[in-house]
Amino acid sequence: MGHPLFKKLADEEVAEHNTKSGKYNIGEDPLGNWRLVVPKMRPWEGAYARLTEKIARLFAIVNSPEMNPHDFQEILKELAVYCKIVRILYDEDREAMS
Repeated sequence: MGHPLFKKLADEEVAEHNTKSGKYNIGEDPLGNWRLVVPKMRPWEGAYARLTEKIARLFAIVNSPEMNPHDFQEILKELAVYCKIVRILYDEDREAMS
């Protein structure tokens, strides 16, 4: 059995994904906004680029003289969600190419 807080954090990530999907997508595809980048790059590459921006933001937050605990928790949640999105899109891309 895993750590009791792990499920709570995973549930927060699902809620974050659902909220963002509702904000940024048109239609039924919860990752449709990432698929719009196809003429420029593969969807997973666009999501990966965004993930690296979040990592840069994490460094900025952690190295701030007055680190905001709320910002720190939010960016960690966003990183977890983006990691999953990159993995989903990458797996879909590999499957489509095989």
